[in-house]
Amino acid sequence: VLSLAAKYQFPVESKLLNILIRACADRGLFDLIDSLLDPTRQQKNSKTETSSPSKKEAEASVGSEDASSPIPQDRLKAYRKLTTDSLDVLVRQYLVYEETEKARLIVKTARKVGVAPSIATTEALIEELAQKGLVVPARAELDTLLQRRDYKAHRRFMDNFLYACGEAGYPSVALGYFEEAANRGEKVEVSQVVYDSLVSALAAQSMMKQADGMMKVMEGKGMTPSGSTYSAVIKGYVRKGLPQQALSTMWEMMERKVTPEEGLLEFLLAVLVRMKDLPNASLVADVITRMGIKPSADTFTSLLQLGLEKRDSDLVGQLVKGMKEAGITMQFNKNNIGIRLFDLSLEKEDSATLQMFLDMIDMGVKGDDDKRRVLMKDIPLERVFELGKKKDDKELMVKVLERMEVKEVDTRKDLCISL
Repeated sequence: VLSLAAKYQFPVESKLLNILIRACADRGLFDLIDSLLDPTRQQKNSKTETSSPSKKEAEASVGSEDASSPIPQDRLKAYRKLTTDSLDVLVRQYLVYEETEKARLIVKTARKVGVAPSIATTEALIEELAQKGLVVPARAELDTLLQRRDYKAHRRFMDNFLYACGEAGYPSVALGYFEEAANRGEKVEVSQVVYDSLVSALAAQSMMKQADGMMKVMEGKGMTPSGSTYSAVIKGYVRKGLPQQALSTMWEMMERKVTPEEGLLEFLLAVLVRMKDLPNASLVADVITRMGIKPSADTFTSLLQLGLEKRDSDLVGQLVKGMKEAGITMQFNKNNIGIRLFDLSLEKEDSATLQMFLDMIDMGVKGDDDKRRVLMKDIPLERVFELGKKKDDKELMVKVLERMEVKEVDTRKDLCISL
């Protein structure tokens, strides 16, 4: 019937057109809708005596128009017959079928002839565009709503839109909206999850001044950033080459009793070790140990190496204790760490660290005597035993005797008498 009407150029009246469009939209027959809105297409179909266009052709037809391309007058005539109700049904059905871009193009075409969807439908389109990462066109649609004096965005809608801006990596779009709202004298209230999303997105783009400003807004509203938000900010400061700000943010997070994101403290510790910032690295290592987090052996070994370079026996002792308690296997042969640790501990007469180190060797070899012999080969156990005698540390002397392979009876006898 439609093909005959097109063939004899018999226009479909407005009421019938809207009834047909709503009926087709309800059934998802978008190819027929395109034929209704494009008389040129109907005439072509009637002349070639073909069936209605395929879905692929319909998609090509709708998707081929952009904001600057001229639209045929015949098509604009059809759009002029549309009512808001019909346009709403059509747009919402496109959204149901996830044809978001096509829905947007139909709305843009309808607006050219003065037909606009309802506020609720426009908001639904904006949300769908934003969730798909099409934040810029979503913002353009939002502007059409903001131009209406009677429009007031509700909380849920703004939450969804601004959250999507952060998740899609367009925090500047959200900042622009906040600024414009302030200029209009409008107070924008959004939930914490929105602020977390935007702060994280700003930090990911190294916009640290803006991220810090938004965190202060959160604090002013009594909100505490999440662990993932703090993590994003700390990593953002590191990328910007601002480790002190990263540390300050970490301490703030700890003071607020926010659980750090997994791997964050180890990441910060590795950064400080690379920078050879021993005081701050040792503080972070202490936090890691107290929280019961088990970092990688590489990170702790690197910090231990830095402590040995700085000849800081107190830090070395703390690290060895922390590694033992956390069950971390020390990389004894890396840059001669084992020998250097023994030398420093003997020099500082630190018998407690020597005891822990001997225990860690046993933990590392897991009962493999051959492996133990290799690790103990260059360790001056006699000097360790003499230190035990000097400090009357019987436990240390016992640990040394257990590990010494003394074959001469007289030597063993002398050691036992000393003990």
